[in-house]
Amino acid sequence: MKTGFKAFNKGLKCRDLQYEENKEYKIKCTPVLCENGFHYCENPLDTLDYYDLCDSEFAEIEDHGKSETDGNKTVTNHIKIKAKLDFKGFVKASIDFLFEKIKIDDKIQAASGNYS
Repeated sequence: MKTGFKAFNKGLKCRDLQYEENKEYKIKCTPVLCENGFHYCENPLDTLDYYDLCDSEFAEIEDHGKSETDGNKTVTNHIKIKAKLDFKGFVKASIDFLFEKIKIDDKIQAASGNYS
């Protein structure tokens, strides 16, 4: 299982689908980026490449299916919408993601002995 963040139009709508918190959604076919499936980003800030901060809604998700990633976008065939994020929650999730990334990068550098 992977976690990530999904952006929506107002009302948790995306491509004519109405989503709800704490619900799972599945498709039977293989997910294909930009064609079919449920799209999300691992970094909450990457969702802003696809949706406007002020005119959208955001949620934390879990990916329980077969997925494909290209760049900063992932598509899956089985997604769970965990919790809708208000602005404060979106900012906190973004900061938490970045701090976790820094910790991982620091561990990699320490293991390899590469410090600038």
